Amino acid sequence: MSHTIAQGFEMVAAAQKNNRIVQIGSQRVSSVLGYKAHDLYKEGVIGDVSMVELSLGRNDPTGAWEYPPPPDLSPENLDWDTWLNDAPQEPL
Repeated sequence: MSHTIAQGFEMVAAAQKNNRIVQIGSQRVSSVLGYKAHDLYKEGVIGDVSMVELSLGRNDPTGAWEYPPPPDLSPENLDWDTWLNDAPQEPL
């Protein structure tokens, strides 16, 4: 995945330039419902789209898979700067 849309386009360009197939997991992107919605949009069935709002429940009170960090997590066993990459810098 990427932190910005621009990075996403750069990744696509890199995959095309190097003749590579890249697959990144993302919830429901390849679902039958997504394809059906795309078809309906392309066919003009749903008209002009001015806004899209999505949600994904995961059968959890918070709606997400939330895992606590390992109890031994520290700067000694995690390269925090590499993990953040170009995301806003925050302390570990």
